[in-house]
Amino acid sequence: MVFRLTRRIDYFQSATDGRIKLDSFVRILQNAALDHVHEADRDANVIIAAGYAWILNKIIIDIDRYPRYGEIVTVNTWHRGLKGFKSYREYEILVGNKKIATAASSWLFLNLAKRRVVKIPKETDDLYGIVPKYALGRDIEQWRPDKNPGSDFEVDITTRRSDYDMLGHVNNAVYFDYLDTLVSAFQGDGFAMRTVAIQYNREIGREVTLLKAGLKDCGNGISAFSIHDGSTVYACGDIELA
Repeated sequence: MVFRLTRRIDYFQSATDGRIKLDSFVRILQNAALDHVHEADRDANVIIAAGYAWILNKIIIDIDRYPRYGEIVTVNTWHRGLKGFKSYREYEILVGNKKIATAASSWLFLNLAKRRVVKIPKETDDLYGIVPKYALGRDIEQWRPDKNPGSDFEVDITTRRSDYDMLGHVNNAVYFDYLDTLVSAFQGDGFAMRTVAIQYNREIGREVTLLKAGLKDCGNGISAFSIHDGSTVYACGDIELA
């Protein structure tokens, strides 16, 4: 089943040039996934109360055009199926009838007490229905990031109380705020990321107060990035500027 979410781009979601902020864009995708879970009678509060949670493992986003303040966006999202310990979710984002972005993601099922990934319940496929369509036209598992790419440029990131969500870790959308801070410090204003691919390696807990975000030029318009504290790489990935 394809689930549809419609949202208006609000003022607080918009950057200085009127385009949606990258982290706000990801929050809309996050809300579409959560609302699909809710519609399938598996509300996030119920799952958490049972001692489990869905956590994002990887996401790749291709953006042809950023929606702007005041525009209405429609997100179509669907469950593509299970494989091993992973669940796969795809997205198409439209303004009017024009597709402006696509995304693919993989998710893990976490035992909150043990803070350990466990096997996904078998009924997941039946709950959401399987739509075997690749939004990006490719399998997200074909992409594997360099987990320790090094960096040519780094910025310090101080975590904030507002970065943390109900699971007690930095929310996955906040990493895109960190990434935006990194690229703007390196590139200056006026840039746009056409493709962003990120892999979440480890949770950033409340005990972590200072991070570093690093960028490394890989050539051909691609840069690798990492978010780390000097000893642990919490997330890594690749970006391509428009």
